[in-house]
Amino acid sequence: RIFASCASSSNRSSGTAVGNALPRLRVLGESYPDAFVQALLRCTDALFASTEGRGPPPAGGEAAVELLAAAATAQAGSAAVLLLRRVLQVLGGLEGEAAPRDKHVRHRGSELLWRLLAAAPPTAASPEEAVLLRLSRDKAAPVRLAAVPGL
Repeated sequence: RIFASCASSSNRSSGTAVGNALPRLRVLGESYPDAFVQALLRCTDALFASTEGRGPPPAGGEAAVELLAAAATAQAGSAAVLLLRRVLQVLGGLEGEAAPRDKHVRHRGSELLWRLLAAAPPTAASPEEAVLLRLSRDKAAPVRLAAVPGL
């Protein structure tokens, strides 16, 4: 419900929607840590499933991506790592052998990937950065633009 209210408030700025939802998610994460990680993974899957298909992506997608990344990185433990693995899996893995054809999925995936990588501890030439570099050379302009901030 928190993600749905964030998406429905697309007429407001995404920062305000995320700022209002994040404290509620933190409380849930502290109360139910294991279920919270699974809920984040399901929300990630739902985000990617909602962007597949023809036409423009659904409203509120940017706010949902921002909220997912903020919630995963604020959660102590492996939430960010598991979410990063899921995003990499959706984007075709480290080699990109099964990358999604839908540009909206690649777009949302690259947004979420760079946000998660920005919060991760710095490592020299991590394989995840190679995926971000690959997305920055995508044929679709929105995907390239979404990947550039993470480079």
